[in-house]
Amino acid sequence: MTRTGIPDDLEAYEDDAIAFHERECSDALCLWRESLNLLMRGLDPLNGHKEIPDVEGVQLGMLMASLNNLMCAYDLGVKGYYSGFHQR
Repeated sequence: MTRTGIPDDLEAYEDDAIAFHERECSDALCLWRESLNLLMRGLDPLNGHKEIPDVEGVQLGMLMASLNNLMCAYDLGVKGYYSGFHQR
């Protein structure tokens, strides 16, 4: 552990957390992953549309930002960042 509290081998800690989550709650992980993929694929028809009203462009940007936040939360959660997994 370094002075800042960051583990020396962060990748090993992340790998341990991923393995733990895959072993203990694989159904929930699969549900999260598949749901995020379905949401993203559902937006595929909008790809390439250039002439949309400003309001819809802003709404779409907000939707994409929120989906990216969900995907980031999933990724960090699986790696143990929200559970204190790295604190042990």
